[in-house]
Amino acid sequence: MLLAILIYAGGSQILSAQNVEKDSTVWIGEWRDTGNLQYAFTLRLRPLGEGRFSGVFEWKLIWTSLSDHKSKVGAIAKETVVGRFDPIKKSFNLVGIKQDDPADIISMDHYIIDVSADGKRLEGINIKPENYHGSMFGVIQPPKKSAIASAKKTEPTKPASNPNPKVAVADPASSKPKVTPYPEVQAPVAKPAAPDPAASSSKELGSREIVTKTELRAKESTVRIRIYDESLIDGDVVSLSWNGAWVLRYYRVAKLPRELVLDLQLGENTLVMHAENLGKYPPNTAAISVTRGTKIDQFILNSDMGKSEAIKIMRE
Repeated sequence: MLLAILIYAGGSQILSAQNVEKDSTVWIGEWRDTGNLQYAFTLRLRPLGEGRFSGVFEWKLIWTSLSDHKSKVGAIAKETVVGRFDPIKKSFNLVGIKQDDPADIISMDHYIIDVSADGKRLEGINIKPENYHGSMFGVIQPPKKSAIASAKKTEPTKPASNPNPKVAVADPASSKPKVTPYPEVQAPVAKPAAPDPAASSSKELGSREIVTKTELRAKESTVRIRIYDESLIDGDVVSLSWNGAWVLRYYRVAKLPRELVLDLQLGENTLVMHAENLGKYPPNTAAISVTRGTKIDQFILNSDMGKSEAIKIMRE
């Protein structure tokens, strides 16, 4: 099974907004092996004092080539872990002690976890030889801003003696219950809209030059994209943006192709490969195959921290 992960990075600082020795942290990402299994994960860690921590991995099986596991895709399991944090190595040493796994998709294991130098990423491989070997990449979820702390301080307003003339105020001397006056009904305050994924993609992509590698034409309503590494696996991690919205985030490029089926809008469509790191041998390089109907084209995209390469598809 999955679940023994060794994470490398050797960062010199952990978090600018949080102290890993004192604050709870939440990490999200993916784990994959060389071709059989792929999981999404959420890791919640809570300090217990004196360098001790407890936490929970939530694992979700999102892809498999194993016939006995295909019916389990989408299943979720939880693994409780305990361990310690080494402030010198900036490293967690965690061990699974309990699991909640109705679909039997995981096994408990031992984890050595470091973070990247900027304190925002996790990266790693499996450490136990009897388990599946694979790789892992994750990012930290920033702490949510307290609505109470961020609320503006306002002075309470004193209601008028009788703001609504249709509501009578009882005589204080009367034995009847007093009817409390109320202000005119105000329109409800609208809740803030959920973050727009397209907007967040545009903001990140806007900080880099986007170079169009090629332009294709299509008449179909969908296109099939496959991304993989056709040469040396060197730890490249990328995200893919489609028409301004993220469709694949923090993907570690592997030999096994990752496939996406995307809707083609009339006119111009743009696929951008955004580098999340520089890998061992910069720049980040990935093979992209594009299938429209029976036609297949393949390209090599190269991206780094200052430039992203793109493929444009014009739907007629």
